[in-house]
Amino acid sequence: RIYADNEGSYTDHAKAYGIFRRLADELRDVDPDDEDLAPIAAKALTHVSSYLRSGIAEAGLKRNTAEADRALQRAALFFNNEDAQFELAKVLLRGEGPDMALGSDNEESKIENGRHWLSRLSRKGHAGAQAFLADLMWRGKFVPKDQIAALNLIDVAVANSPPNERVWIDDIYQNIYCNAGE
Repeated sequence: RIYADNEGSYTDHAKAYGIFRRLADELRDVDPDDEDLAPIAAKALTHVSSYLRSGIAEAGLKRNTAEADRALQRAALFFNNEDAQFELAKVLLRGEGPDMALGSDNEESKIENGRHWLSRLSRKGHAGAQAFLADLMWRGKFVPKDQIAALNLIDVAVANSPPNERVWIDDIYQNIYCNAGE
């Protein structure tokens, strides 16, 4: 994670990808109920997916969205990792990602699945999903515009946010709160 951090002095995405890839490969057969190794496998797969989706020019890694989709889907569904499910929701809302509906590969189906994952995670208390959904509700994008519900949800997200996600969640809070009026 230190190599993957864009804000750190040790940023090296090629190295980060190599480490995450090795972890994902080594932990391929780990039991999803293993409380020690399953979260590590899921995080590694989520990072691998992100790198595969964008590619890494300095490492010669070309974009491979099909493989990125498989990695993210495995992390989200097989390992039942909420952070991976959140990343999956964001990908699906862009009309990208794996085909999650039987027999349907259209963009609207993916967006509907993205909304489903955001809603599910929000109800479970995932601060990132709550903040993201609040922002969508505020703007009326992908969901009906409901600024009162957005303000309430972003309040909950701030209260639930872990320190490592506090900055971007606070940014959404400030945007909604400052524009809410009376």
